Amino acid sequence: MDLKALSRQWIALSLVTDPFGEFDHQELSACFPDVCMPFKIHHIINLNQPRSAFISQHHQRYARKALKTVSIDVCEYPNAYLKEWTKLYHDLIKRHDIKGMTRFSDSIFSVHLNVPGSVVFKAMVEDRITGMQIWYQINDKAYYHLGACNDEGYANHAAFGLFWTAIEYFEKNDVLRLNLGSGAGTTKGKEDGLTRFKRGWANDSQTVYFCGVVSQSTPYQAMTYSSTAKSNGYFPAYRTGEFS
Repeated sequence: MDLKALSRQWIALSLVTDPFGEFDHQELSACFPDVCMPFKIHHIINLNQPRSAFISQHHQRYARKALKTVSIDVCEYPNAYLKEWTKLYHDLIKRHDIKGMTRFSDSIFSVHLNVPGSVVFKAMVEDRITGMQIWYQINDKAYYHLGACNDEGYANHAAFGLFWTAIEYFEKNDVLRLNLGSGAGTTKGKEDGLTRFKRGWANDSQTVYFCGVVSQSTPYQAMTYSSTAKSNGYFPAYRTGEFS
């Protein structure tokens, strides 16, 4: 993407890099002179070795346990399960007290489930959906997006069965690398349960960068002053406090 050619269409641009992006830090810094810094560690699976060689013994044990009571299927038409997914996501919101910008609206999921390359897995106990995962596959790479389980899913360790089956599925479909993402929140290096859970599936990791550039300095400064933003390093400054 030519940032200079598009520079009059936006005031400030910020993004997090693809962990599989083919760039070096010097090139990245030149494109984003205002902000270019290491952000988070993403957990990666390179499917060049058998799962039993890198998935933690704990995760393998719970996956086996889950698959005794939970059946996992790929949803042929992901958007057909929008109602079931949003119900599970509301359980996730309640369990983790998700608020603000990090809480997706119900309506946006009709878009998420229609993204080209979306792959959705459902976990069932008897005839009841107890958990689901959303992934996106792009050629020989796949990206984990979201997962949610209800109380019955947690009781049956459905998340372990879902990840085990997803890895198996992508392995059979010629995917070479999976990105599981990082832990929760916006703080790099934070150790939490989600980080430990994802690390147990992975055999590699990759640093992603937070990048930002101001295209139009005059309106940017005006927006910054009007928002009474303080100089605390947050970018863009006019959005300081958006996650508080």
